[in-house]
Amino acid sequence: MNINQKQNILNSIEQINNLNLIDLLNQAYPNEGDATKIIIGNFNAAQLIQLINRINKQLKNELNNGIGLLLPQSHNFNNDFGSVNLEVDLSNMAAWLSSADFNSAASRVESLIYYQILNGFWDKPQTEASNSKPETERLTKELDVIQGKLKNYIDKNATLIQNLEKATNDVTVFIESKRREFTTLTENQNTSTSTLQSINEVLTRATSIEGDLKTLLQNQTTSADDAQRSIEVNQKSFSVLNATLTDLQKSLKETLDVAKTDLQTIGESKKEIESRITESKRLLGLSADAALGGKFSIREGKVAKSLVWWRVAVGASVALAVTWSVVVFLCLATHTSLPYLDIIVNLVKTSPGFILMGYIMAQYNKERAIEEEYAFRSAISETINAYADLLAGHDGQNSADTSRQTMLLDAIKQVYAKPQMHKEADPKNFYKNSSKELLEVLKDLAKK
Repeated sequence: MNINQKQNILNSIEQINNLNLIDLLNQAYPNEGDATKIIIGNFNAAQLIQLINRINKQLKNELNNGIGLLLPQSHNFNNDFGSVNLEVDLSNMAAWLSSADFNSAASRVESLIYYQILNGFWDKPQTEASNSKPETERLTKELDVIQGKLKNYIDKNATLIQNLEKATNDVTVFIESKRREFTTLTENQNTSTSTLQSINEVLTRATSIEGDLKTLLQNQTTSADDAQRSIEVNQKSFSVLNATLTDLQKSLKETLDVAKTDLQTIGESKKEIESRITESKRLLGLSADAALGGKFSIREGKVAKSLVWWRVAVGASVALAVTWSVVVFLCLATHTSLPYLDIIVNLVKTSPGFILMGYIMAQYNKERAIEEEYAFRSAISETINAYADLLAGHDGQNSADTSRQTMLLDAIKQVYAKPQMHKEADPKNFYKNSSKELLEVLKDLAKK
């Protein structure tokens, strides 16, 4: 064999020596306590473990201290023992023993022993003490196996003792619980006896009260008979009183019919009077509206007369402004070397005519606005009384009536408000407003 094969064989031997074969055996055969009764292949369990350890020990010693590398790595026996491959067989045996597969391991033990016998190191010359050593090892292994089994049984017995103690405690707890229940039942029985005595006492009292109630019922029956006789007497008196009240009711009904007829007549007269009063108020309101509208119409007429003169003044101012512009550009024109300067100076000369025209047109617009405002107020004043009639009897009953009242008050305020004589002008829009006023005046003159 070579060095690598030798090292692999030694590694497999070391792996097997590190295994606890006794624990593995107990794991594979947990129910058998005598190792000599466990037969694995041609050996019992104790012999098998002893032989495996001897094979490993002697092979390791021979490799390290004996002929070593001169040993063959494999050997074919050509007999019942077959052949041996130390590297493969010892590697497989380590794997089998690691998984507690003792049957597979036993199949290679005899071949490995025969290998060592052929190579002369299975049973080397030893002293008498040494000759007895294998037997001692065998017995020791048997004792170890038995000890492992006993330990396993001791552990099982300890577990059983713990379970027994637990069961004993459970039984003790159960007995104590039943004792408490029995005590409770005894107390309940005593309570039931006391309750039964109380019920008997209540029953005795109820019998006594029943006699009292019978006496009371007899007295009540006598009282009821007396009350019945009193009711019959009172009923006769009530019949006489009822007849009298019936006659009084008929007389009162006749009187009420007469009074009702009189009240209807009075109500009709009152409605007629209220209708006439309402009509009078309406006529007075209409006359007041007509008078107020007439006053506004008169003022409108006066303003309309003054507008005639302002129309003439507007036409004259337009003609004057145009004529003055023609005179300035034709007769009074300025002539310098700068044409733009000539145009600006000439326009400045024509500005008085246009300023006068703008002033007259503005006054005309103010007078016309006043005329229209008076005409509008004349029309509104004739409707004030009609709005007042719509609001009669609905003073703020709901939001619609409130809105109507607000509208009516605003209309009255507008009627009596002072006419606005002029409008506030914005200096930035002077020329724009002047242009608009000029167009409006021209349109108005064209219509007239």
